[in-house]
Amino acid sequence: MPHHADISVLTGDLIASTAMSPSQVDAAFTRLADVARDLRAWHDADLLFSRNRGDGWQVALTTPRYGLRSILAFRAGLKALGPSFDTYIGMATGAADLNEQTDLNTLTDAPFVASGLALENLKAQPGFAPKIAIADDPALAATATLADHLAESWTPKQAETLYPTLIARDRLTYTELAEALGKSRQVVTKALSAAGFEHLSLTLNYLETHHD
Repeated sequence: MPHHADISVLTGDLIASTAMSPSQVDAAFTRLADVARDLRAWHDADLLFSRNRGDGWQVALTTPRYGLRSILAFRAGLKALGPSFDTYIGMATGAADLNEQTDLNTLTDAPFVASGLALENLKAQPGFAPKIAIADDPALAATATLADHLAESWTPKQAETLYPTLIARDRLTYTELAEALGKSRQVVTKALSAAGFEHLSLTLNYLETHHD
């Protein structure tokens, strides 16, 4: 991975990890690493998935325009494991030097610090708070808050059905998705509708097409 002047950093924490068994925590981190690998096709680079602070994790996105898609892919991937699985995520964008050997835990560039602060501020909010925080883009933060509202209601089956649509480079037809998941087209259609797929797809396509 060469030097990139502008990256987005996602910093996450598992939600309610202290109530999880060690095997559940291990399953969560295995799934997060799998999602990072699946997203490589969108960023044309390794996301350098790194675990930190026990229940924390980070990735570096070399194509910031796919930031919200990546956030939702991580949440869908986790939520597909069961109702106990989810993650907070803070995102910030800025300059950093990366290569294929970079350990993200060693970096203190601005986007790493800002994404961590966004995450901590999110978790410190009293009462209701979304699970997604965007540090440096108010318009994207507003959009992410609405996307978070959709993600909050995803059942494991809905998340499992939605996940392939978030990581596929070419849009899957409902029939193709049904065949891939071994489900009926009717079941897939119902799950995607309940998950807000069409509205979410339009939102992501708009953001990614019009990103500066």
